[in-house]
Amino acid sequence: MCYENPLYLAEEAAALDLFSDQRLALGISRGSPEPALRGWEAFGYEDHTEPKAANMAREKFDRFLRAIRGEELASADPQQFGPGPDLPK
Repeated sequence: MCYENPLYLAEEAAALDLFSDQRLALGISRGSPEPALRGWEAFGYEDHTEPKAANMAREKFDRFLRAIRGEELASADPQQFGPGPDLPK
């Protein structure tokens, strides 16, 4: 989970759940222990507090769970779409 995009993973899981008639059983882990010294930097990640795969995975897993629960993670840009019933006027 540490190097995955949580929103892409939520989208893929939702599609698989539909295809499988809601029988998807998804297993998620943070990944194996980091084999490379400061390996997260090779993937372009920075964590100034404690850069460990487990910490990055926890944050991404939380965002993944919020996405599959249907929580609003971002608002539509009214400049692009104009005001609507769900957008601020």
